[in-house]
Amino acid sequence: MLILGAPLAVAADPTVGLTALRGHLYVAEDNFYLKENSMVYVGDNFVTVIGATWTPETARLLAAEIKKVTPKPITEVIDTNYHPDRAGGNAYFKSIGAKIISTKLTSDLLTKHWDEMVRYVQKGAPSYPTLLLVLPDKGKTIGVSQQILTAHDRA
Repeated sequence: MLILGAPLAVAADPTVGLTALRGHLYVAEDNFYLKENSMVYVGDNFVTVIGATWTPETARLLAAEIKKVTPKPITEVIDTNYHPDRAGGNAYFKSIGAKIISTKLTSDLLTKHWDEMVRYVQKGAPSYPTLLLVLPDKGKTIGVSQQILTAHDRA
């Protein structure tokens, strides 16, 4: 849950860092608006980002960090909830050809509450941009009751 109180200043020199966690997993951290972290999975043929970051700009910076680790393409991004720190970078990832994936519930909440959530973030971080909603790809939602995260066929 996003918790914002007094207005926050954007870091003077915002950065996105990528740290190896274990095996194929990396933790991405950025210091925009509020500290945020995402996960990156480097598979055999492609990269999956879990949590799209705050904005298209933070997503672009994350993609640049990923390129330092692997030349594999980012082909999927999973929105774990409808908050801007988890879905704000969707536009960038979609522009590079990644499929945006979420649960149906997250997709529905994005549709219903996106503008409200952006305004909420802007109350605490006035420099946060007004972002247009970029929804998960049609047919790329995951049923909440599924036990295994499988949103599409992997060839």
